[in-house]
Amino acid sequence: MKNKTIKGLLAFLLTLLVSVFAPLYQVEAAAKTGVVDITSGVLNVRSGPGTNYKKIGSLKKNSKVTVYSIKSGWAQN
Repeated sequence: MKNKTIKGLLAFLLTLLVSVFAPLYQVEAAAKTGVVDITSGVLNVRSGPGTNYKKIGSLKKNSKVTVYSIKSGWAQN
């Protein structure tokens, strides 16, 4: 019974931490919009924010793109 209480408390604290810091990450990500350089070999461009979306193009290394928004780690240009 004691282990269940400790696990429940840890789960609650983790949820609380995520709910407090997630909005801070989104504000930080929003501040990172602008022109960026592609430094990887090839970057896939997709129709939506996820690898399950259709690949509609690609960007080669040293390409420059303008990022208008970032949401959940995905940039929109």
